[in-house]
Amino acid sequence: MDTTDLSNQEYRPIVVYYFHFKDPELREPYWSVKQDYVACVMARNVKEAQEKVQAMLCGSHLKWMGVANGKPEWVDEEMPLGTRKIMPHGGWKNRP
Repeated sequence: MDTTDLSNQEYRPIVVYYFHFKDPELREPYWSVKQDYVACVMARNVKEAQEKVQAMLCGSHLKWMGVANGKPEWVDEEMPLGTRKIMPHGGWKNRP
């Protein structure tokens, strides 16, 4: 898919999975087993979604683990999912 011309594409919710690292070489982990590292943003393509997540996390060292389609009610472009009451810690399987 050509990502140079984004004017014809529509925004859609995209879930981005990632891991934090302390160093730019991605050798020293900086994540907790209690935290899901996932964000959902409105973007036109995966590259734009990853850029939004990178900006949301203030340029952290991230390793992209995957992407998925999201739902509009999951979108939070200020914080990763799970830090508010959108998704419970531990993922959707533990949802009440």
